[in-house]
Parts: sequence; structure tokens; C-alpha cells
Amino acid sequence: MFSVRSWFRRHHTPLLGVDVSPAGIRIMELVREGKSFRATHYAREPVPSGALRDGSFSQMELLTESLRRALKRSGTRLRTAAMALPSSAVIKKMLTLPASMYDEEMKIQVETEASQTLPFSLDEISLDFVTLGPSVTHDDYVDVMLVAARKERIDERLALADAVGLRPLVIDVESQVMTASLALLNSEREAHQDQPVALLQLCSEASHCYVMLNGLVIFEREMGLSLPRYDQEKSRAAMESIREAICQELTRALQLFSTSTQHTSVAHIYIAGSIHALGTDLAAFVERRVGVPSSLPDPFADMHMPSMDIQLREDAPACLVACGLALRSFSR
Repeated sequence: MFSVRSWFRRHHTPLLGVDVSPAGIRIMELVREGKSFRATHYAREPVPSGALRDGSFSQMELLTESLRRALKRSGTRLRTAAMALPSSAVIKKMLTLPASMYDEEMKIQVETEASQTLPFSLDEISLDFVTLGPSVTHDDYVDVMLVAARKERIDERLALADAVGLRPLVIDVESQVMTASLALLNSEREAHQDQPVALLQLCSEASHCYVMLNGLVIFEREMGLSLPRYDQEKSRAAMESIREAICQELTRALQLFSTSTQHTSVAHIYIAGSIHALGTDLAAFVERRVGVPSSLPDPFADMHMPSMDIQLREDAPACLVACGLALRSFSR
């Protein structure tokens, strides 16, 4: 079950954003207020160490209990949900197809390409695709992104949701939903129109660097570093070493981006994840070391939420996935 294309179609069903990751479970419900949004329900719940491994649910019972507690604490009554797969569990491939193709013709072509190039049979995977726009290299053609994931990864999320009485209508990709959350930063979006921006997603299991241009991911790289879990003690020296390693890995990723694309640099770096232990000055530290303006993203900056303000402000850099999934209620 994928819904990549529904970002470009009107969606009316209220959806609860359910983010399940090694950093914890986060539940988010949003409502629209005029041109903005408001978070009406939110909760976070830690997950036991080892409950998730490489995007797979290795301890389903423990995850079920954590999700059930998060739902109860959030107070939400919504039971339709959106969930996400980590980028490591997804295969993406760019195709260039004739613009004159109908949706059904394009679907057949995508399936043919997948059967010939992916390392799995079509019976083992779920496929989706999205048309990104006119090709920059071929007239009368469009660039299409093929997205594939093992069915067992999707089935795990469906089973987890079912165990707590949720009905997931969307299974998406983390990089896509984080892009949607960043789009809430109106002033930043206008400042960086037509300029690549980087998103550094730091996690206790695996970290990623994404580069986005006008709401689309144009580059991504898994990085050779991870954060300590919330329940692991680290000395000040160890944390400083981790901060230095983050900057080194980020610099390598951005160098690879500049040599493998037509872009030479990024205009801004956003740093997301459960990063409290790395210091409130992490963005300033990265900016000095890497030489690119950097900040911690706050998708709730323009939302009016007096009763939830403190907790959400603290969690904001770690809420991009949950917030982006909740935005599925309003995607079009």
C-alpha cells in the first residue's frame, strides 16, 4: 500500500499521523484553521531497545503496547491513520516516460521496468509512482519516480495498526512526509524558492541526508553515523565527538551532492531528530563547521497551540514525520 501520488490529489479523510521509529512513537492530529493548522492531539512514547531493526518490527508485542499507550495519552478519537516507511526500506528509481501516456499506460511501463531492474519479484513488493514534471533532458517526456517496498514491511505496519484498532489508509515514505512538514515554514520556503536545501535526519539507528528542491527530494544518502538512544548516558567529550562526526559526514554528503548533480551547493541545512542531548547550539555548531546557514526546523512555529506549546516546541525537530503524516488529511 503506497500513496505517493495522493500528495498531488485532494484528500478529505481525517488522518492521524503515526510515526514509529527507533527514537520512539509519536502521534499527531492536526486540524485546519483558515490557511494554517493546529495540533489538537499529540503524544510521544519510547520504544524498547531492539524493537525495531533496519526498519523491521522485531518485537511486535512491545511495539503494540507502546503504541497503545501513546494513543491513550494523546486523547485522540481518530482511528484512520497514516504511517511511513524509513528510506532504508524503500527503493526509488527515476524513469523518463512519454508525456502522452495515460495513467494506466504509465502504470504498465513502471511495472515492466520494476520487473526488469529490481532485485525482487513483483509478488514480493508493492509499487507506486509519481510524475515529477517535464523532463529537463527530453522534450515531450516527463520524469517519473518509481517507489517500491517489500510487502512484508508494509504488512508489519498494517498488523501493528490493526492490533490497536487503527485503520491505516496511507503508507508513505519518511523523506516525502518530512518535505511536507518543511513546507509549513512559509518564510523559509519563500526565501529558498528554486534553491536546494538539505535536511539532516539524525536517528539512533541510521541517519540520512536529503536534499530537496521546491518540495521534491533530489538527492539522498545514508550516513555512517547514529545518535545514542535516549536511555544511553554519554559524556560531554563523547557528545562533542558525535557533533564533530556529524559535521564530517554531512560535509561528505554535500560534496557528493555537488559532484553528482547540476547543483554546486545548498542554501540551508535543517537538522531534525531527537537531538536534545547534542545541545541547543547544535545548529550553530554545524553552521560554523560546514559553512552553510543551519537551523532546527519547527513545523509548529506558525500554529496557535497555547495548551501544548512547551512540549511541542521541545519536540519540534523530532516531529517532522508525525506532522507530515497528519498533513495527509489535507493533501491535494
